[in-house]
Amino acid sequence: MTGDLTWLVIATVFFVGIHPAVSGSPLRAVITGVVGEAAFQAAFALLSIGGLAWMVLAYEAAPYEPLWIVPELAWAPVILMPFSAMLIVLGVTSSNPTSAGQDKAIERDQPATGITRVTRHPFLVGVVLWAAGHIIANGEVASMIFFGGFLVLGTIGPLNIDAKLQKRKPEAWEKLAQTTSIVPFVAIMQGRNTFNLSELGWWRIAVGLGLYVALWSIHEPFTGAPIVLGG
Repeated sequence: MTGDLTWLVIATVFFVGIHPAVSGSPLRAVITGVVGEAAFQAAFALLSIGGLAWMVLAYEAAPYEPLWIVPELAWAPVILMPFSAMLIVLGVTSSNPTSAGQDKAIERDQPATGITRVTRHPFLVGVVLWAAGHIIANGEVASMIFFGGFLVLGTIGPLNIDAKLQKRKPEAWEKLAQTTSIVPFVAIMQGRNTFNLSELGWWRIAVGLGLYVALWSIHEPFTGAPIVLGG
């Protein structure tokens, strides 16, 4: 492994690792007990931004080492990104018991409404789709490391959040878990919930598709790679 790739690995491990090791562990309670929740969130946000910037810079400096070259796979992010963008927007703008600061919503008579009927972790599922699409399309080592970090974070994040909710509010959690799923549409296909398109909010869907179009338009100028090449 080259030196540039080593720095990318270190940056990725740092960015991914601080989430379960600091934010998602008992260490958080210790830190917040000393500095308070607001100070912790501010410090963790700065740490995350710094880690993300380090990852991006290391990724840009990494050499190109192909693993597979399949031109047809270049369309993977083009296909997955509309769904990714919509899930990310829905996750950010919708009420959801698993979102930061919204865990009281788990105590509602019907905790799983809107996008939560589809998946209780829309933002992180959107991140997984974004990362997976770029890994498939790019087929090279640096992308496996960079996007793989987000894929891991988007996979372990829901498990970590669910475990914390279950510990804090066990009875309400059981009600939520019975009517939702991490993987989109599983609870609906199993008859544990129903799909309600009107609850999603047409404006959220429109904003998500608008985000996809915006990302399409800036992808090549920003990254230097045409989006149809999966770069």
